Amino acid sequence: KSPDPYTGNQSWFVYERNAGEIIEDVATIKNFSDKEKVINIYAVDATSNDSGSFILKFKTEDQKSIGVWTEIEQTNLTLKPGERVDVPFKINIPREASPSQYIGGIVVESGGEKNGEPGETCEANGDQVCKTNVTVKTRIGARIYLTIPGEIKEDIAWTGFWQNQKLSGKPSFTFRIENRGNVAYEPKALIEIFDSSGNLYDAFEKSLGDSLPNTKIEPTISWEKEPPLFGKFTAKASVTFPQRFKAGNAELHGANENKQVNFWIIPWLSVLLFAAILGSIGLAIHRQKSQLKKL
Repeated sequence: KSPDPYTGNQSWFVYERNAGEIIEDVATIKNFSDKEKVINIYAVDATSNDSGSFILKFKTEDQKSIGVWTEIEQTNLTLKPGERVDVPFKINIPREASPSQYIGGIVVESGGEKNGEPGETCEANGDQVCKTNVTVKTRIGARIYLTIPGEIKEDIAWTGFWQNQKLSGKPSFTFRIENRGNVAYEPKALIEIFDSSGNLYDAFEKSLGDSLPNTKIEPTISWEKEPPLFGKFTAKASVTFPQRFKAGNAELHGANENKQVNFWIIPWLSVLLFAAILGSIGLAIHRQKSQLKKL
């Protein structure tokens, strides 16, 4: 198989081809378990989930590019323990395919063939007894990144930024990023935390996951440093949008953007516990007064 020419990653298929071309390659599959495996092989499109994680679609979902264009020579195999096979495949790029980055993957799926279809059976022996059949399947995927060179449409926007804090746990920050363009990005965030006096308290960088074409993601990152017990703070964030891969001959890296949010750190559990203690003391005093009146 062809390794990723940008990183040398042997687990991804990365291509740059023109519309109308046919890509021929080979996927190598090995059974590392000590049991015989019956596997299904198929291609699907990819997307990003709400948190920004790269997701290969299920076979039953709508496929528009990689999942439709890819032909796999062998879609069903039985592998003995330790057995390795090479499976040829083709990607037939339509002549009418427009310039863009098309992302998907080849999925190897095993399991479920011994347990039957999901469902429920019941036997009536005085008391009704029901047995549920559960089908468990394992999916492993190899990513495919296909770039058709041409006009690049960069249309990515950072549209939201807010702070979250639960009753227990550390504060976190959520970003909303909308990619309406035709290239994939790996947005990265730099967050600087300032105290009420304007002094820099902490700074850290985090990846926000994958922003694929035509997706909206809302990744959340946590403030790992132990925060103070109480105080008002300002989080200033900047986001850059480096492309996942160079699209054509362009060297585009998206735009830098900046946002900030003010927030308080309040030890809510301690406050609630203190309120509960005060409430208990007040109730005890009230009962004691009531008893003294009766006397």
